[in-house]
Amino acid sequence: MGWLRLFENRPLSTLDLAFVMFVVGIGWVTWDFIRTTWWLLADRIIPASEMLISWGEPPAQLESFKESGTRLIGLVRYSATCPECAAAIELRYGQAHQRRRLFGCCVEAPHEHVFTFDRVKRQGWRIH
Repeated sequence: MGWLRLFENRPLSTLDLAFVMFVVGIGWVTWDFIRTTWWLLADRIIPASEMLISWGEPPAQLESFKESGTRLIGLVRYSATCPECAAAIELRYGQAHQRRRLFGCCVEAPHEHVFTFDRVKRQGWRIH
């Protein structure tokens, strides 16, 4: 429909701009949903979107697991206390070549107190 509107000989209107913004917005939401679903199926755990949890709640994760032979998706919350400073630890994505790997990062010192995370064993080890 947008392609056909290019062939009309008339000035650009606000409706045309709103239509383009709407189409781009729908495309972005669709791409984000597909990418998130793909990462969940491939990695088995991803951080949950802010739209799935309440404003005052701590971060949560979406986890794909098998139960009775069927694959289920659950909203889970992994939390721990930092052994260095006793603050909370949150799961966050890494950077650079480890951008899809989850790490436990201390809330008070997120770049200094970093831990690995194994969702199967539910353990982590200090990196720095």
